[in-house]
Amino acid sequence: AEGQATIGGLGLALVCLYIPWPNWTVAILAAIVASAVFGAAWAAIPAYLQVRRGSHIVITTIMFNFIAFALMNYL
Repeated sequence: AEGQATIGGLGLALVCLYIPWPNWTVAILAAIVASAVFGAAWAAIPAYLQVRRGSHIVITTIMFNFIAFALMNYL
């Protein structure tokens, strides 16, 4: 969940910063949706690896948490 929250926050920031919103209420709703979509997309990668390749879900999610934190540290 830590990696999902981290990448979800990145998606929220990208949507709020790079799209000129006409109203703040529309921006908040779009930011919530973007955060959920980015977090779900981040979780879909280890899920795909577990379903198709048989990878251990705990190991892949811990590795993806590290990748998310490294990406945020880089940014």
